[in-house]
Amino acid sequence: MRKKIRILALTLIGVFILTSCGSARTNYNGYSEQDIQSVIQKTAGQLQALSADEARQYQNYYSKNKKEENAAVYAEMFDNWAANRDQAGDFQDYGKFSLSKSGKTLTATQILKYSKRDLKLTYVMKIKTMEVTSINIEPVYGLGETMGKAGLNVLMGMGTVFAMLILISILISLFKYIPGSGASIKRPVIDADFTDEDEDENAPADDLELAAVISAAIAASTGSSTDDFVVRSIKRRY
Repeated sequence: MRKKIRILALTLIGVFILTSCGSARTNYNGYSEQDIQSVIQKTAGQLQALSADEARQYQNYYSKNKKEENAAVYAEMFDNWAANRDQAGDFQDYGKFSLSKSGKTLTATQILKYSKRDLKLTYVMKIKTMEVTSINIEPVYGLGETMGKAGLNVLMGMGTVFAMLILISILISLFKYIPGSGASIKRPVIDADFTDEDEDENAPADDLELAAVISAAIAASTGSSTDDFVVRSIKRRY
């Protein structure tokens, strides 16, 4: 147990070394890029001493003791490590390191090379105070895996859309069986006859416009609504 406590203490020191005095060669509020990279690599080295089961114990502790200082940051870090440690394999080397600024946030990313799958360790900090607000560990996927996941997401999205459309079509088709829905009411069918004398020779209307005009005329003469009947055909008399 003492060993576990010592490892955890070293990890905490590594996480918050950025809040102590920085070096003289400064670029980021008193810290150089090399300073930040050194801290992240130190954290990575300390995490490698923890098994997935040990990391889960620490994650469980900080999840239950939220009043502990920066408990959420620690809980996230240990949870990520527990989830990805076993699939990574043996540690090989440190890969690419990068820093990016966005507004008041500084993000530092360190690639960790492993025998089975590389991991990406990410620090998110406040530029003004260099306070660490998040530590994330996630697997690095190759191009083929990324494209495969993207394709699967597209297929799932399209499948969901088509399934919903089919369901909506089925529901609409069942409306005619619901009393009072109006879908089961049969409307009278009216065949309208007219001669060439009824047409305007200078501006002949098409059948749809004629149907609309005839429907409006019938509704006006009978005192009914155009929704109460359907003009299904028009016969011309010459």
